[in-house]
Amino acid sequence: MLISPVEVRRDMGINKYALTVAVAKRAREINSGKEPVIKTSATKPVTIALDEIIKGEVEIIQAQPEK
Repeated sequence: MLISPVEVRRDMGINKYALTVAVAKRAREINSGKEPVIKTSATKPVTIALDEIIKGEVEIIQAQPEK
């Protein structure tokens, strides 16, 4: 079952822009040859990256604003 990114944001308290950037960065890593950290039937790097974040296998670390 595919979970909506909107639901992920609400559940994890993640800013939608941070989620987008994190998924894109992880998808680029997967596309460049890094192995996925989960077993999935998905073949597209973006879907794999989103699944990894949803399952908590990849952590999003948000930068703190400078003072």
